[in-house]
Amino acid sequence: VVGSPTPPGCDANADPKDAPKCVVSEYGAFVDGTGGDDANPGTKESPVKTIGAALSKIGNKPRIYICEGTYAEHVKLTSAISLYGAWSCGTWTYDATKKVSITPGDAGFALSISGAALMTTIADVQFTALDAANAGESSIAVFLSKSSVLLRRVNAVAGSSKSGALAGVLTSNMYPN
Repeated sequence: VVGSPTPPGCDANADPKDAPKCVVSEYGAFVDGTGGDDANPGTKESPVKTIGAALSKIGNKPRIYICEGTYAEHVKLTSAISLYGAWSCGTWTYDATKKVSITPGDAGFALSISGAALMTTIADVQFTALDAANAGESSIAVFLSKSSVLLRRVNAVAGSSKSGALAGVLTSNMYPN
């Protein structure tokens, strides 16, 4: 994402855990799965509840900061928006023990990044895919295509697979994502 000025004192190339002056509302959207509300603007003081809401309100900001918790949603990125987990809700201080898990409640990729031409960073997040329930469903946790991605302290947990569909049986929706 191009257009958001770097805040004073922020080293945009450093990991945000080492650059607290980057963890500001002018440079990113904030997600709190328990204390946020998707009607909020997504600021540090008024975070949204879901990553999807943060993506819809991000504007020209390059980052999303996610506080501890489990998020039952699919995350799909098509531009260079970086995701940073392991933040304490409310104080927005980095704490490696504050786990962020993105675990959708239905089949499909937990994280899909496609066409992010500029570097996208994902840090301190676990992506978990469900087991495939039907032939041809994805149990892949992370799907990357035509993108530059840096993963830091990321876990990707695939679900159990199913045998593929017989040729000609599923022609559309074979890969729902």
